[in-house]
Amino acid sequence: MDPSKPRSYRRSVVLTSNVAVFAVLAVCCLPGACQPGQTHFTVCAVDRINGRSAQSDSSAGQVGNCEVKLGTSGTTYKPAFGLQTVTGDFRALTESQVVVVRATDTDGRSPLANADIQLIIAGANAAHPTIHTDKDGFASYTYSGTHTGTDTITAATSGSSSAASHTSSDAVIHWRHASTIVHPIIFLHGFSEDANVIESQQEWTAEFEALDMTYDPAFIETFCYTDDKAYSDSSHPARCPAPLTPGGAPASPPDCSSQSCRSDGSIDVDAIELARRILDLHARVKGLGPSGSTPKITLMGYSMGTAISRTMLAGCLNTSTTLPADSLLCKQASASVDQAFFLNGVQQGSWLMVVKTTLDGSRVSGNGIPGGSASSFVSVWPLLAQSVFSAVDQVAPLRPDSLAARDMTPQSGNILAHNSVDPPATVQYYTFYGNIQLQLGVTIFVYQLPGKVSAPLGDLVLLAQDEHAKTTPLWGGAALCDSCDPASASTSYAASGNYHGWALGDPQRLDMSAFSGVLAAPTAASNIAALRGLWNSPVQHLGITQPRAQAPGSALTVHDATGTLGGGAVDMPSEILAMLLMNGETPDTNP
Repeated sequence: MDPSKPRSYRRSVVLTSNVAVFAVLAVCCLPGACQPGQTHFTVCAVDRINGRSAQSDSSAGQVGNCEVKLGTSGTTYKPAFGLQTVTGDFRALTESQVVVVRATDTDGRSPLANADIQLIIAGANAAHPTIHTDKDGFASYTYSGTHTGTDTITAATSGSSSAASHTSSDAVIHWRHASTIVHPIIFLHGFSEDANVIESQQEWTAEFEALDMTYDPAFIETFCYTDDKAYSDSSHPARCPAPLTPGGAPASPPDCSSQSCRSDGSIDVDAIELARRILDLHARVKGLGPSGSTPKITLMGYSMGTAISRTMLAGCLNTSTTLPADSLLCKQASASVDQAFFLNGVQQGSWLMVVKTTLDGSRVSGNGIPGGSASSFVSVWPLLAQSVFSAVDQVAPLRPDSLAARDMTPQSGNILAHNSVDPPATVQYYTFYGNIQLQLGVTIFVYQLPGKVSAPLGDLVLLAQDEHAKTTPLWGGAALCDSCDPASASTSYAASGNYHGWALGDPQRLDMSAFSGVLAAPTAASNIAALRGLWNSPVQHLGITQPRAQAPGSALTVHDATGTLGGGAVDMPSEILAMLLMNGETPDTNP
């Protein structure tokens, strides 16, 4: 210390230094503050359907759809564990389930090598097996359930207290009896997708597991669009029969060598083909129901698939593209449908299709959307809309010449036609729609100041509105639940008559301090990076059909409206299956 300085200065420096040293000691050495780092575990289930398709995501450090830290390299993993993993599965009692565990130190990078760890299986098949990690911190365990019900699997350091370990994810396994109820179901995929992806069960994976375990798979089909991408890969997928001619005879699939198969053709034309498929499937299940009855058809649509279902159920009324005979065909098919499940459905159109036409994004309006010049969102809407549009366009190009893009634009001829009538009252409608609630905050130094108003962004592609079946809002919407109360952050389920709606809520905060990064983002990839929090939401439109969003144990849950699953929060496949079984169908309970 400089002796030339005044004594008062030297005293203040000593005092300040002592305080700093004491603070460090207090943080690091007081009782309970210097405990060794926790061991972190990630527990995943090997996906039975896609278990042999190894995947890795070097940017997110993922194996398949369950986040498993892969070490500092981030891009390599042992072949023995290079399996697609998910947060959970459905399993029949006769099957086995493989569980993969990754153990690391507190930083999530250094593996806990050659260690004994204990799995804690809680639930229907309670057990506490001990397994041993390899040099990379991986371990696996295979078991079969002997009791129906749900198992939740966590991990802990063997022989230590639970406080010494932390499980960052649980594996959830639903064990069920297998049965073969005849219940015809048709899946309809989304815009610009490939029916082979659905047919191979790479999407809606957990739902297929649950349904194939309960119903006869011979009567569960995937709908191929009239210009389906699947036709460029094969003549027609097993679950997706070739198109039918007006007389009901099989026709040759489109020749994709001379024309484009893009799964983005006319919704009206596809609705007519769906009607033929329904009538054909209904004829094949004649007399196969209880006591010789003929079961009706259940439709399960995602995105554009929902628009096709909605058009068909309304009677194919768009006279600019359909004939009176087509309308009659659709009405006949509608009488053979008893339930329609709509996931992220294009009920009233996509707001991004409006942005595509260069309508000012600052004018976005609708149920619960803050508007007016005084709104904190007024300067954000145009930028946010264009950023989301460019990101979506990169994944699923919204080409100007696409007939589907035209039909899914709010107030299109297709939407005006199917909204001109009420959907058939004989059908039960189950709608699941994204309800991302965005709050604009700001960070000042280290203080985070949240905004006071939230804006509903729907699932980014579709806004979470409008509930009424015959309205045609300028900015579209997905929340078909006619006469239901508007869903909000506190209302996750609503019902009215034969309409049921689940809002898949997800509160998100966008820091305005960092929003300038979006302003400078020149590419769609940059926009995705800048809006990563929104883009990675489990209810985001383009990711909701993936196993990570729908598998048991996923962060995406819905309210159990049936009451048969406890009445709380459950995974979506379980709720859909519970709704189906409310028809009085009784699965075979013999193992």
